Amino acid sequence: MPAATIEEPTVVASPPAYKTYVARREELWLTVKRDKPIMENGERVDFETGERIGFKDGMLKVPTGKGETFKGARGEKLDGPAAIKFLENHALFGHKEEGFWLLELPAPAPTESEQGELIRLAEEQDVVGIEAFIEAERAGYAREELLKIAGDTLERVKARLAPPEATVS
Repeated sequence: MPAATIEEPTVVASPPAYKTYVARREELWLTVKRDKPIMENGERVDFETGERIGFKDGMLKVPTGKGETFKGARGEKLDGPAAIKFLENHALFGHKEEGFWLLELPAPAPTESEQGELIRLAEEQDVVGIEAFIEAERAGYAREELLKIAGDTLERVKARLAPPEATVS
């Protein structure tokens, strides 16, 4: 009997929730917002700390989620998505000698558990589960090969569940 709903979460790999940037320099500091002196009667009495992004050992990981933060070069709290926008619009972005670039890792090959989950859903003729599997993959790595296999599986399961067409005699 076909399953009506998914009993457990679909097992599909998700890309990391951060972007990784690399630089040739072991340490690289980028000023997002300069320190601002606080003046009284023409004299500096204090200063407002700015924001700096710092690479450590030539690497920087920045969270991609809305509202997620990370520590700046001096321990200040920085907004991840705003920092990504700053980095990817920076003059040194993409400069392999003096600047930094985004480290793009290829999507991993489908795992045994992912393939096993798709087989289980097909055996149970779980259309809703296969559709959820496909949506989770599209939202994740969107691996074409896995999406094609899952899409073909969905079509076969739907064809098996469809009522037989009446023949005209």
